[in-house]
Amino acid sequence: MARTVATLVEVANNTSTLDGGGTPYDVSNGMYIPAVPSGRDLLVRLTNTDDDTGLTVTFLAGDYPPAWAAGQGNLAVTVAFGTTRWVVLESGRFLQSDGTISVDVTVNTGKITPLVLPKGMS
Repeated sequence: MARTVATLVEVANNTSTLDGGGTPYDVSNGMYIPAVPSGRDLLVRLTNTDDDTGLTVTFLAGDYPPAWAAGQGNLAVTVAFGTTRWVVLESGRFLQSDGTISVDVTVNTGKITPLVLPKGMS
């Protein structure tokens, strides 16, 4: 089955864009983050809205090339129940040949929000 898209959120300077955003997790199909515009950094917000279950979000190693650091493998991030985690992703490890980043999750209790930061923020 096709992976579910985790919609990119473009963040502008001096604004707040996080309220109510995000794509619900999709355990059955997996997810993907679309290609990020060239020269932009990606910050991913992971939430877990359950009140008693932790979850794991796994960012899959990319294709070599273009992911020159794909040999470092997957990155598994644990999100405790009722919490939010922030992850900065580097394309050199996770980028697939089509420009996307593949994501797997263990439960459907929260949302993923990929934030594209303004140029010059890093």
